[in-house]
Amino acid sequence: MTDRLLPARMNMAEKLRVPVILALIGLVLIPSLYAMGFLSIETVSRLGRYMTYAILAVGLDLLWGYVGILGLCQATFFCLGTYAMGMYLAHHGEPAGTVDGYGWKIPACLFVVYDSDVGQTQADWTVPFFWKPFWSLPMTILLGLVIPAAAAFAIGYFVFRSRVRGVYFAILTQAIAVAGWMVFSKNDMMLGGTNGLTAFDHFTFGNHEKIEVSVVREEDLKKIEKGLGELQRKQAQIVGESMSASEALEMLEQELAVDFTRLTESVGHLPSTVEAALQKVDKKTNACVEAFQSAGKPTFAETALDELKLALDEAMAPVKQALSDRPERLKEVQIALERRRKEKRSTVTKEVDGKMYALSNFEQADGNEISPNSEGMELNIPFGGQDPYRSYVLVLEQRDIDEEWEVALNDRNIGNLTRGPPQDIRLSVPAGVLKASGNSLTIRPVSPHNREEIEIGRIRLTGDVPPIGGTLEKKGDDFVCVPESGVNLNMDYNDLVIHEDPANRVELRDWAKVNYLGPRVKGDSVKLILYVLTVLALFGAYFLCRWIVRSRLGRVLVAIRDDESTLRFFGYRPYVYKLFAFCVAAALAGLGGMLYVPQMTITTPRDMEAAMSILVVVWVAVGGRGTLSGAILGALAVNLLYNYFTSEHDFLLFTWKSDYWQFILGGLFVSVVLFFPRGLMSLPEKFGLSQKIANLWVKLIRGRQA
Repeated sequence: MTDRLLPARMNMAEKLRVPVILALIGLVLIPSLYAMGFLSIETVSRLGRYMTYAILAVGLDLLWGYVGILGLCQATFFCLGTYAMGMYLAHHGEPAGTVDGYGWKIPACLFVVYDSDVGQTQADWTVPFFWKPFWSLPMTILLGLVIPAAAAFAIGYFVFRSRVRGVYFAILTQAIAVAGWMVFSKNDMMLGGTNGLTAFDHFTFGNHEKIEVSVVREEDLKKIEKGLGELQRKQAQIVGESMSASEALEMLEQELAVDFTRLTESVGHLPSTVEAALQKVDKKTNACVEAFQSAGKPTFAETALDELKLALDEAMAPVKQALSDRPERLKEVQIALERRRKEKRSTVTKEVDGKMYALSNFEQADGNEISPNSEGMELNIPFGGQDPYRSYVLVLEQRDIDEEWEVALNDRNIGNLTRGPPQDIRLSVPAGVLKASGNSLTIRPVSPHNREEIEIGRIRLTGDVPPIGGTLEKKGDDFVCVPESGVNLNMDYNDLVIHEDPANRVELRDWAKVNYLGPRVKGDSVKLILYVLTVLALFGAYFLCRWIVRSRLGRVLVAIRDDESTLRFFGYRPYVYKLFAFCVAAALAGLGGMLYVPQMTITTPRDMEAAMSILVVVWVAVGGRGTLSGAILGALAVNLLYNYFTSEHDFLLFTWKSDYWQFILGGLFVSVVLFFPRGLMSLPEKFGLSQKIANLWVKLIRGRQA
């Protein structure tokens, strides 16, 4: 029985030898080399990116190698995946950016290139509606697969039903790739323009961000106090033992300076006053080293030691004060965080007009004052659309005014201006007064008078951002905040005033370190996990495509490639099967894109240029079209060659430059077409290695059975 099963097992082993070898390299060898220190995490991450390209290539091989459809827009589908994951990571990106009136944080990369309408200010900006579903990781993964597949369906349904195929389909998909690149490059698409999406920070797995507020620890302050005392002792030892200049320099460099560096690196966040004092100590320590290095200047050395002693003595004071203040500051931090959670946040200012307006209905004539008719005197100031569902406060800078003037928004009175000193006048604007577009501010006299004069400066609307809400949990001396809406770490946390008196203003940043909780995109462990996930996804894509091509469906796909007309004659509808393969290839491209962007930490429209789609074809052709394993091998081989040949190298009398890579790529493609039509996968057979490899597999299988 075993002997009868052996040929089948050998046949399967023969077909799986490349995936098995690549799996051993990807899942065992590479992580082991990284763990032993032979590979850096940057190299591992780069290999992970190349494997996302391999996922893209496997999808194209299914489409081109088994169905005979050469699609030249696979890079576009790949970038739909990168932008999906990029939008998720941008939502959870760096603290920069602002929070809009609806409580959504505008991602930093979008904030930089926000395409505002005429008359809009930063306060009018909002997170585009199509960004919002990508806040959630599960939804992002789903959309990252569905959107490329849906785009492929929309293209393929009409194209395949119209029986467009061959070179015409290739040209059409190439045009789609160019159009996609042009669309994504425009700033008004709200996708980052040519800058793309970047400024990623962390992953969030729940429905809300988690923010950790780490208050200065008592043990760190005590460690600093003890360390400073030890440094004072060593400074006194240098002065008191009358050391030679070389001995003093050695002690300064190898003991005092080293101990100070270790001390500062061993503690966490410290109060700003302590940080400033330690920076002064560091500066004076370096000055002492420089003074002793200057031979023949003992006076400088003595002065530097005295200044170091003074800096150490002065540093002790804020440390002792911090230890004394810490219990009270801990309570104040909790009160401030509770206040931030419940109260409305910083005011958003919407500039209506920054000009100065002056009107009067009197003038001087022949030394006598005359008063023309005041009817028709009014200021009309148009401004852009606002949120009609929010209430605002209209703030007018009143410079000079006579009598009484009416203030109206969209012909609805909201209050009057009366005689008074220069001041800011605040008038409430109820919800529903302003419109989404085309608002108008009118200021006119309440009733005609013989003498009327008004001078108005800056006019603006203000509206409070809703409270961040959520929960606040105390864990030891730290706090975990889970806000219900988006936050800006600086505006909503770091700038919080926790203590204020006439002589001292203390902000949260002075006593606590605020960070988003979640795995950091640039962390070494995250990069390794992403690499492993990419390898698993690659082999998942491979076995999915292998299952498809080995099934009855796969036989139909191959029949379409070989003789579509005959297949149609037997009653099949080839466009349905083409559409299926096109959508699967697009979804795999989207999967590769989603895994690519956190490892690259940026995505731009350049990734979807037409040349990128052609390069994918080169990968598949070099590896071996219609083999699946060849697509993986080709993508990895070409990209590894690219990494090497785009760096400068000295070869004896010849210097290799990165510009020469195009010659290598072109020569590689031409060589494959002319000499190795079946790609790298045909090399063992061409050089007579197939039988040797088969014999090796037989020995391995029999050894395993024994």
